[in-house]
Amino acid sequence: MKKLTFAVVLSLIIGGSAAARTLEVLEGAYELTLAEIVMPLSPVGTAFVTACPTCSSIGVPVTPNTRYEINGRSMPLRDFLEEVAAIRVRSDGNESGVGLLYDLQTSQATKIFVIAKNPAMRQGDATQGRGRNFRQIRNYLNDLNQ
Repeated sequence: MKKLTFAVVLSLIIGGSAAARTLEVLEGAYELTLAEIVMPLSPVGTAFVTACPTCSSIGVPVTPNTRYEINGRSMPLRDFLEEVAAIRVRSDGNESGVGLLYDLQTSQATKIFVIAKNPAMRQGDATQGRGRNFRQIRNYLNDLNQ
């Protein structure tokens, strides 16, 4: 009887904890460099991403609800585009990481964010900076999923 009771309790614990860990994925994401994205020009438009060197561009619609961030600072699209242009002037676009989050059901962008390179980084450190920026994007995405 003790074994049966233990088995029932154990199955309830295991079954209950498995159900509590069920996650539903609501957003997809692209991890890019600044050189791999064409930003939308208006609040109702399209961002074009090139996910790999041999891939065709993919259009991701943006809406007035799409959020824009640079280094964790939220801002309106106009300010975002101005800062992105300034970042592009200071670098070749491969040194800044970009994340584009999109709704899996509608395929519309929910957020576009840039992790700009550290201003103190030397020009020769571009590869190291790119890796660090992609780690920051992955960490940011992981934080969103928790």
